[in-house]
Amino acid sequence: MPRCIAYYCSGHGYGHATRVSAFAAHLLSLPAETRPTVHIVSSAPAHVFSDSIALGAYYRNSLIDPVVVQPVAYRIDRAKSVDALRTFLETKDARVAEEAEWLRIVGADVVLSDAAFLAFLAADVARLPSVLVTNFSFDSVFSYLNAPTIQPSDANFPEPDRPVSNDELEPLVRHVYEGYRRADLLLRLPGHIPLPAFEVKPALPASSWVDFSAKIFSQHVTSTLYPPTFSPYPAIHPHLPFTGPDPPAKPLPRAIRSAPLLVRPPSSDAYTAAGRSRILSALGVPTNLHDPRFTKVLIVSFGGQVFHVPKSRTPSRPASIVVSPTTKDDDDLSLFTNGKTPESGFAGDLKRSLTALVSGEKRYSSRYGARRLPPPVFTPRHINVPGAPAPASLPNTPRKSRFAASPSIQLIPSSPLVERTISFSSDESDEAHILPDDSWIAIVCGASTDDAATLPPGFFVAPRDAYMPDVMAVGDVLLGKLGYGSVAEAVDSCTPFVFVSRPLFVEEHGLRLYLDKAGTGVEMDRVEYEGGNWARAVAKAWEKGGRRKEMRRAGAHVVDRAKEGEEMASYLIGWVEEWYNKANTPSFA
Repeated sequence: MPRCIAYYCSGHGYGHATRVSAFAAHLLSLPAETRPTVHIVSSAPAHVFSDSIALGAYYRNSLIDPVVVQPVAYRIDRAKSVDALRTFLETKDARVAEEAEWLRIVGADVVLSDAAFLAFLAADVARLPSVLVTNFSFDSVFSYLNAPTIQPSDANFPEPDRPVSNDELEPLVRHVYEGYRRADLLLRLPGHIPLPAFEVKPALPASSWVDFSAKIFSQHVTSTLYPPTFSPYPAIHPHLPFTGPDPPAKPLPRAIRSAPLLVRPPSSDAYTAAGRSRILSALGVPTNLHDPRFTKVLIVSFGGQVFHVPKSRTPSRPASIVVSPTTKDDDDLSLFTNGKTPESGFAGDLKRSLTALVSGEKRYSSRYGARRLPPPVFTPRHINVPGAPAPASLPNTPRKSRFAASPSIQLIPSSPLVERTISFSSDESDEAHILPDDSWIAIVCGASTDDAATLPPGFFVAPRDAYMPDVMAVGDVLLGKLGYGSVAEAVDSCTPFVFVSRPLFVEEHGLRLYLDKAGTGVEMDRVEYEGGNWARAVAKAWEKGGRRKEMRRAGAHVVDRAKEGEEMASYLIGWVEEWYNKANTPSFA
């Protein structure tokens, strides 16, 4: 009889949602005799799981984990994050009871979670086996808020960044850690960091894992992540018995199994000439810019950008901050429930505004095949930033554009949110190089509906429902933050990745190690990103990884992700069957 799986997905970010949907799709693609029923539970909206829902997955919205508060995509508000955790824990017991009752109602046989700790507490109360599917856990993330790394203060973030004391953090993190300790199996994804609820060493806090002078994991930590061949497997904490009176024994020992990269596949035609043209046309790119021999594509994806064309030149003056309310569209990963918007959620936190990069008369002209022009030089003048700083530039001199007017793009509107806008101007003498040369265009993901008509030549807005694996297929370089979803799609598509570091995300250390081994990564300094000096890093990334991208388009470096996912799904179903077969054996009972 097919099993029933309850699959919990953290509401904190794109990577969790895409890989949950990818693995759920693998489970739902198994042969009928072993194909399970899958219920996805998350505070992320249903449409981010559309791939698996189309295959029959059920979806239920529930707030199952606390948020890590981010004023921008690469910055954490430590104090507000601790407050959010504390507030969530106040309702933890009631939420656990609610989820345990729901598990009984739907007849769940096993609980999967990526990587909400509450799911394991609910599984424990319901006396069900549970599986952690992830590359990191949030006990590490919250414990890392005591790290001595200081996020710089500036005009946008004048409050000093202060580490949270161990005395304040440890009792809160303990609740999160104890939730993960209830998990019975770990399917550990690539790009992983230590998972202390499974591995005995290294222990929390996560700040003890890092060499802060070098900004990398200490050697003793790296050696546990990538141990030498034939070295003994690290010690694992034993399982914990079910809570409550007369608990049944657990039939299988705790275990860790390495899992393949979970990533959604591109469309079957994405790497063909016709498919490329189809994808670029859907993104609003005119046909004269479809040939990869003459046009390079930069994908910009930080979770949402909003471009605004400055109406007039502003005089040079010291930066001034104006905070005002404005409305914005809900991001594809708006993780709010019941229409309520917290002060800082994933969608709102990652929204930003990049001012348009041209004045009235556009920029460069060049014919295909002609010599490359010098890189465009821009002067930052005015920036409108919904909750985050970002580059905004005008060219020094008007130039004729080689870009045809882009066709209109139908974007899917969603609920407006309210956010603050930080506006300031900077010295007009500052020059910024956005793109390497006139052969490059940029596709911006997550921008507002209103901005499609105001984009400068050479910049295009991806529709809200754009399928990112296809966008990555046509991209030559990705610019974004270092998260699992972006790294996985960059590696799978062989797209060089320019990333802006997130110094207080301990997960980043594992992803950087993985990107170094499996892909091409180039770090861009935060100041370079905010100043609009992208060209150097973009050119460097293409120089390092461009050949591999071209080979991917020619059919090389293709990994059978479907086969890997099927094997992982089959293993999980086999593990569940073994659990119940042994549990129901008279000699075991």
